Amino acid sequence: MKRKTVIEIIKDELDLFNTYNNDQEILGFIKESDQLDSRLTSGLTTSDLKVLSTADQLGETKISDIVDQVPLTQGAVSKIISKLVRRGIVAKFHQLGNHKDSFVKLTESGTGINNIYRHYHKQEEAEFKKISESFSKDDLEKITKFLKQVNEIRKKKSKKQ
Repeated sequence: MKRKTVIEIIKDELDLFNTYNNDQEILGFIKESDQLDSRLTSGLTTSDLKVLSTADQLGETKISDIVDQVPLTQGAVSKIISKLVRRGIVAKFHQLGNHKDSFVKLTESGTGINNIYRHYHKQEEAEFKKISESFSKDDLEKITKFLKQVNEIRKKKSKKQ
């Protein structure tokens, strides 16, 4: 195959990757679970799930620590936390002697949702691993280098805007 054709195919595949939004797939996977009350999961977004997952990874944590870990603003994270608190998915509290910082932890319902979310990602990672096994280490290093360079171009463009 000609180099130009390969580059065009790669560009087309990257465009397809960028337009693929698996939000609905992830949310559908969670909503289809018979382990959860649909009233809890209705209206959840992938940003909600990312905040929930991060809170789980950090344990009882300050909201500001979650903000440091997710690609969302302080305001967006606070809004998501409030939504999750209203639904009983996370609990918000202050520690003794520290009334300045708000802390959060997952409730039993939050843990259930997060377990299903993690299960979805484990399945996806297994599929990704299976695909990657068909490439040599050298191939994967070249792909990695290429994608890093593509992302650098995008970072530079986004800084200009």
